[in-house]
Amino acid sequence: MTLTYGAEYSKDDRQVAINHVLTDKGSEQWAGYVYGEYKLNDKLLVIPSLRYDHHDSFGGETSPSLGMTYFVDDSSRIKATYGEAYKAQTSEQLYKSWESSGGPMGFELLGNPNLKPETSKGFEIAYEKDFDDKTSAKVAYYKKDKEDAIVMDQSHVMDENWVQMVNVEEAEFEGIEFALEHDLSKGFTVGFNYEYLDAQKLLLLRICLAKQL
Repeated sequence: MTLTYGAEYSKDDRQVAINHVLTDKGSEQWAGYVYGEYKLNDKLLVIPSLRYDHHDSFGGETSPSLGMTYFVDDSSRIKATYGEAYKAQTSEQLYKSWESSGGPMGFELLGNPNLKPETSKGFEIAYEKDFDDKTSAKVAYYKKDKEDAIVMDQSHVMDENWVQMVNVEEAEFEGIEFALEHDLSKGFTVGFNYEYLDAQKLLLLRICLAKQL
């Protein structure tokens, strides 16, 4: 059995532009977390965790999660995870107004001081396989539900060149992912990743070459 715990603290003091006037705005956030690894037997590993986030303006939220790994054999395993998450707004999302550098396709972003924190719940089921010491593959299905998701939206402003940060009451993300990775030795790896995300009807294909430092 292994137990890990810790804490985080951040303070955000900055000047932001509100109606093109620089104004001092800031926030303080802290969090505490604990998670354990329990190997119930030779086949099953259980990883429970608990996290508490606190924001000086929006209060606190507790987020539990649970992960389980079943070792089919020495080279393959099945993983299942469930987790909840909390994400407070940043000062930029609340207050800042800025203009993108996209030329004719650019836009100006408006902050929104009425934003609510974003919360989510989701799970993932995955099968992982090691073909040898250098090649591995993964296939996974995941689903996540968000409340008060923070997104950019143009319909809440009058000028078509402006977008604003808004909350979406409910948003659902569901997808399938396939990944393949191969170690080329000397610190280099090559990876192939295919993902279908139902929330936006997107097909994502990524091929990358990475150097491990």
